[in-house]
Amino acid sequence: MELNSRLPGIQAGRAIAAASVFYFHSYIALTNFDPRHIFTFDWLAKHGASGVDLFFAISGFIVCHVAAAPDFGSGEFLWKRLFRIYPLNALVTVVILAILLSGIGIADYPDAVGVLKSFLIFPQTKPVNSVGWTLEYEVVFYLISALILPRGGPVALLLYCAASFALWTVFDPHSALLSRFITEKHAAFGAGVAAYIVASRLPKCPSNFDAVLSLLLLVVGLWMFISGPNWLPPGLRTPVACGFAVIGLAVMPGAPRFLVRFGDISYGFYLIHWPVVCLSPWLTGNDHLNLNRSLGELWRWVAFAIIYALAFLSWRYLEQPINGWARKFLHRSPRNNVACSQDSCLVQGVSAAVRLNRAHEDVPDLRAGLTHDN
Repeated sequence: MELNSRLPGIQAGRAIAAASVFYFHSYIALTNFDPRHIFTFDWLAKHGASGVDLFFAISGFIVCHVAAAPDFGSGEFLWKRLFRIYPLNALVTVVILAILLSGIGIADYPDAVGVLKSFLIFPQTKPVNSVGWTLEYEVVFYLISALILPRGGPVALLLYCAASFALWTVFDPHSALLSRFITEKHAAFGAGVAAYIVASRLPKCPSNFDAVLSLLLLVVGLWMFISGPNWLPPGLRTPVACGFAVIGLAVMPGAPRFLVRFGDISYGFYLIHWPVVCLSPWLTGNDHLNLNRSLGELWRWVAFAIIYALAFLSWRYLEQPINGWARKFLHRSPRNNVACSQDSCLVQGVSAAVRLNRAHEDVPDLRAGLTHDN
């Protein structure tokens, strides 16, 4: 099946994933409001964190889709991912550090090595931006994909994800670095890889048939997520559900424009939402805004609108220009001299990561009080 290059359904899926994670964390923003006037959708408040699994599954699908291009190269792929992910992560990290330095305690203050790791998106226990732990899994998955896809294709990548999950069930690594290579999260990434393998092999059909098939697959995915078959291990229920959902999103012939646009800015929305919801209790407490305590539900969606606006500005004035510059830079550079040879680039990167991890083994983490919400 020839997939729509724009993948509107996948973009809509990104939007849904980002909104779900926001809703899961939004209770933090409502700390100072009267709970009797807050109308929480309990199911989404409980399960919204699974939007991260959908993000991971979409990533698995996308890397395979990108690698299917006849001119795919690992070095160029990694450089594009670097320009896509690192600049905004660095900016949000700087903003959070500035908030902490101003005396507003939205997180425990990190040590210098923790700050450096946060900028590098290097595996650690607690990054400066708490939701940044997901980027650590993403970056490692990109490295693995760049190494495997040119040689073994999506099937080999799927086998790696399955082996990683299987190893994790019997060996839970304690090292932050190793736990990004052997992890249960690869079940979700693998579900996206499997979704690509299936979707790319479906026969070409009329758009009306694709729309019905998409809806059916999304319903099956939702059913598996809510209840699922008893024979499926609990640790695989969400990834398998995400796999069905991603196939449904991939074959979707079209999606509402507002969801596609939201999907475009979903990365910025995801990174920005955490500092905003953590800053909200400070804004709404101590009479900074002097809001009526019965307006909690309204404030939830005001916070959503603020995050959306900031993500749009980031997309328009930071992410798009940087992506455009990166494309021009890569277009002008010989493919084999973009950074280093594809294999040596990967080997050097992993070697440097191991050296940094060893150097930090004896450095105490001063931020033990900060927890992740996944």
